[in-house]
Amino acid sequence: MMIVQQPLQSSRDEIIVQETSPTSSMSMPAKSCPLAWVERLFERLSGMYGARFADMWAGSDLEAVKAIWSEDLAGYSGEEIRCGIAACKSKAWPPTLPEFLLLCRPVVEAERAWHQARVGAEARKAGEKGVWPNKAIFWAYAEFGAFDLINGAYHVHQKRWQEILEKKMCAECAGQLDVIPEIVPGLPVPQPISREEARKRLCEITEATSLFSFDPLGWAKCPQKYSAKVAIIDCVVRGDSRFVPLLRKHVASGMISVEMARRAKGLFEKPLNPQELPLANILMSA
Repeated sequence: MMIVQQPLQSSRDEIIVQETSPTSSMSMPAKSCPLAWVERLFERLSGMYGARFADMWAGSDLEAVKAIWSEDLAGYSGEEIRCGIAACKSKAWPPTLPEFLLLCRPVVEAERAWHQARVGAEARKAGEKGVWPNKAIFWAYAEFGAFDLINGAYHVHQKRWQEILEKKMCAECAGQLDVIPEIVPGLPVPQPISREEARKRLCEITEATSLFSFDPLGWAKCPQKYSAKVAIIDCVVRGDSRFVPLLRKHVASGMISVEMARRAKGLFEKPLNPQELPLANILMSA
């Protein structure tokens, strides 16, 4: 995939023309695409286009044609060649060599794509899908980030934007990009309500969550450790009526023995309150 930039304005004196000899353009390149790749490429295109592809080379030396393709595909990665093959699937006629090279590295003007993505990002921010020329620009925007795209300058983020865009263009050619998703509607803006309505809703929320609220006496309702049982007895002695029915229940069930209650520190060290007398009688008479 090829990213192009807008040409800079230059004076005539700044233009440097390099001349080459006629034979230099015909010399073999130092590095060519492996012939095995070209063989496989021709097999694939022949399978896709059948006689149309074979007719392109009628009267030509096929081995020489493959050698030229090998030379011109030098420097193209396997991923780029796969990108070119994938692009052929939407073409009714087989490509020539220049056409195939362009399919492998589609020309994209990076700065123009940047501004298209910025317009699309602003539309997404406003809750609209936006207009996206292709999926590659959208997914490049998604990876790059809307904040930097909308608020940043192209010349500051140029290198990173080009790298991401090139990667997404190759992925689109290979059919690896998902469709552009629709906008998911956000929550509606809260509307003002009266105090009575707010109080009613708060009660509903409290009632709905009451089953999951913390029980401060949970430890005393099912004491497992000796220290918890002694703490229950001590709370009763100190006059906390919340623990009286709990202690009565635990003594009746045998979870707390009468002997433990009698030996508990401070249980009978001071007179009990009237509400504790029945329990004290139970303990003393047991």
